[in-house]
Amino acid sequence: MHKPALLLITLFATCALHAQSSTPDIISISPQQCVWRAGDNPAWAAPNLDDTDWHPYATWRLNPDHPRYWVRCHFDARLLTDLTNPAVEVRQNAAYQLFINGPRVASAGSIRSGQSDWNEDQIFLLPKPLPDLQPALLALRLTYRLFYAPPFFPLGPLQLRIGSASALNNRRAARILAATTGDMTTFMIFGVVFVVGVLMVGIFLFDRSRVDIMLLGLASISTALLRIAVFPIYLLYPVPNVLAVLALTLGFCGFIPYVWFFYRLAGRRVPFLYRFLLAVFCILPSAWLLCCLLPLRAALLLGSFLGGATRNLTPLALFLHVAPFFAFWPWSGVKSSLRPIAGLSLFWGFINTAWLAASILYSDHHVLRGVFWDAVIGQLLDWRALGSAIVILALLTLLFRDQRRISSERAALAGEMEAAREVQRHLVPAILPQSDRIRLEAAYIPAAEVGGDFYQVFPKSRNGSVLIVVGDVSGKGLKAAMTGTLVLGALRNMAQESVSPSQILSRLNSQLADTSDGGFVTCLCARIAADGTLTLANAGHLAPYRNGEEVHLESGLPLGVTADTVYAESTIQLTPGDTLTFLSDGVVEAQSATGELFGFDRTSAISTQSAEAIARAASTHGQQDDITVLTLQFAPAEVAHA
Repeated sequence: MHKPALLLITLFATCALHAQSSTPDIISISPQQCVWRAGDNPAWAAPNLDDTDWHPYATWRLNPDHPRYWVRCHFDARLLTDLTNPAVEVRQNAAYQLFINGPRVASAGSIRSGQSDWNEDQIFLLPKPLPDLQPALLALRLTYRLFYAPPFFPLGPLQLRIGSASALNNRRAARILAATTGDMTTFMIFGVVFVVGVLMVGIFLFDRSRVDIMLLGLASISTALLRIAVFPIYLLYPVPNVLAVLALTLGFCGFIPYVWFFYRLAGRRVPFLYRFLLAVFCILPSAWLLCCLLPLRAALLLGSFLGGATRNLTPLALFLHVAPFFAFWPWSGVKSSLRPIAGLSLFWGFINTAWLAASILYSDHHVLRGVFWDAVIGQLLDWRALGSAIVILALLTLLFRDQRRISSERAALAGEMEAAREVQRHLVPAILPQSDRIRLEAAYIPAAEVGGDFYQVFPKSRNGSVLIVVGDVSGKGLKAAMTGTLVLGALRNMAQESVSPSQILSRLNSQLADTSDGGFVTCLCARIAADGTLTLANAGHLAPYRNGEEVHLESGLPLGVTADTVYAESTIQLTPGDTLTFLSDGVVEAQSATGELFGFDRTSAISTQSAEAIARAASTHGQQDDITVLTLQFAPAEVAHA
């Protein structure tokens, strides 16, 4: 059987035994029996040491300048005579060594570094036979590292009890049983909240778009962590102070996803004041981790400052808890579809605010402490745990409802994008028609799933000429691709006509000007005759490169700007072996991380390379737009010499 289950079972039995046991088996050593002194000298464990000049323990206060102390307590050794298994119980959050009548009999933590466990209640069996001294001496050599004990409250006074081991264990078991019985409901509910929070973070890892679910998950984890972190302590598991402080720090940092969640749901930016407070509530508790790492004196000095600052800032946490009220204000501006989630968020903020306000009032007014108010605070904590769990589960249910809607929309969008990719395959065909005298190669790298670049090659069988069109639609995505499709549809009707490149551009421009909604298209139209005569007309597109040199030609306005634009033509005579390179502005406008453009010089230098090589060079430099490259070789050498 696992240790937690075994311990919980034995707690009930030991509680009953303790109720029947008589208290004389346990002797508390009072502060009047003890004296203390700052410093560290192993000789101070000697029973015959004169400690009359030491300070009464009732005057002890932890001083950051002195991390090491000795405490000497004198008691009547005859009290142990009738005990079969004498033991001592020590309660203090510090590293220490325990000495009885001189010899060391036990230790807890590291006396050198001061590192200790959060579980401050330890029971040690005393050696038998005990040295025959009267009165007996119990000495403690202590090293303090934390000025405040988690969760940032002053260290309590040293508590020492001597008695039979069975009586001490029964007493401790009864105390644990009372604590766990009262808090078991809270532990279980917050345990469920913690598991649900972990599941929500896991959901986000599979769907990175659901930041709202991730924020709710982190807020749930941090809310639960502040409570369930103490449960191992109740079960007497040794938990290093550094882990306890880390858990509490993560709990305080949980205000960040808590506040961010509400403002993200509301579609608003987190105000600067909230950002500032969130930074304070995360950085300040995080500094407690330094107290576990710094040298002893520095750790105590920092802890002294942080403890006071943290407790003084606690009332400001009320402002963080009411974040949903500010995020969804005014209520009339909240969309009707969002109101169920907003209402649950307001309720969550209310129960958290009510609990914190009651806790602050309870801790600051000693007159409220007692059996009645202890029970009230305990009930409030249970109701807060239950309310938080209900709200979190309800919010998760509503968010999953939205998730199903979003999934349906994504499925529909995926179908549309597949249709758009089919359109794209017509805009930038992977296979180009070849002829005996022309060899073509193309490369296309879109900046998004669907781009606005296009190119087409239309061979004319009657006279052996080839029409090449390269263009770029303003914008990106599906809208640009559909405009490109419109251009290609018109081109197919004109490609087989005896129409010059300038006339093709004029007719395309007239159609686009009538249907355009503010966009435009750059387009370069080239017709290559069988004898190598190249006729070009340009509508705002980049000029091609011939044998590594830019072709100088007149450029008109892009298509769709004005309906009456006239486009000029240029004629060039190609010779066997000549190469032409057509490209889009995505090549020259490729930009590196430092802001350096790929530019015309680099483009010119590699313009004689293959289309794939040019496109990859621009993409590697830093792609910003669709990249299209089409290369043409006229009358390759093997054809020219055939």
